Parts: sequence; C-alpha cells; structure tokens
Amino acid sequence: MQKETLIVDGYNFICASEKYKKMYEKSAEHARYKIVELLSDYAGYTKKIIIVVFDAYRTNRDKRTVETFSDINIVFTKKGETADAYIEAFVTSELEDTRNITVVTEDRLIAVLATGNGCKHRTSSIMHEDIKATRKQNRIKVQNKDFSSGNTLESFLDEKTRKILEKKRRD
Repeated sequence: MQKETLIVDGYNFICASEKYKKMYEKSAEHARYKIVELLSDYAGYTKKIIIVVFDAYRTNRDKRTVETFSDINIVFTKKGETADAYIEAFVTSELEDTRNITVVTEDRLIAVLATGNGCKHRTSSIMHEDIKATRKQNRIKVQNKDFSSGNTLESFLDEKTRKILEKKRRD
C-alpha cells in the first residue's frame, strides 16, 4: 500500500494564511521557506509524503526543477507552467492508486479534477488548521510523556562520569 501523499499548491497555501501572506508580500522567498519548514515538520509528525508545487510566477526558469528539503519534495515549475497544470498532470497520470493522494488547494476546478480521479481534497485553509491541531497534539504528547523510564541523560553516562558530575554538583 502506498504511503499517504499530499500535493500542495504552494502559493495557494501561502495566501490561505494571513501570516504567510504578509510574509510573502515582504519576501516571497522567505514565505516559501517558512511554509516548506512548516510542512516538513508536519511530514515528520504524520510520516506523509509531501510535494509542494510553486509555479514559475516571476521567473524565467526554462526547466522544471525538483529540490528536496528535509523530507519533502519542492517542485518549481518551468516558465509558463502553473502549479495547477502540474497538479492536474500529476493526478491524471497513470497512478496505480490515487486513494492515498490528497490535493491541497483552494482552486475548485483542481479539487473537482482531483476527486474525480480518486484523490482526496483539502482546502489550504483547512490544511493550516490540521497542521495547527497536529502540532498541538504532539506538544501535549511530549508534555505528558513520562521521562522517568530511564531515558535521561544520566542513564547514558558511565559510572565514573556520573560520580565526577555528582561531585561537581555538590561542590
């Protein structure tokens, strides 16, 4: 069975949040970096494959490029190719199983196309909420974690080092 995959319209995702939209107005590169960082954290929590697509808006890029950041793929389309066109080609390609693919966009036409091809759809704004909830849930897990089970720094020290540190603490 294929891992759950999210394909995200990057600029659409940025503009669905006031925080990232304001960031984008000051620096598109910084906003891209911050959402890639956010989605990378989310991928770490959920173990999902994430592909973020940025169209070639304001560039003269002759070729499509794919970069990897941490555990997500970042696609920069070529000049004249929109993120929507890339996502459309992705969901209509000869994929074996589209049930584990979720398209994240505010674009209704792409959403209909995706669901019509067996994919799931999330709006970018709902995805932001999902990420917030997941981060909060993971913070609570860490706060409630019982660290008394021996997973402390002291448990990794040899006896000699432990005695030296204990002596220094008492002095």
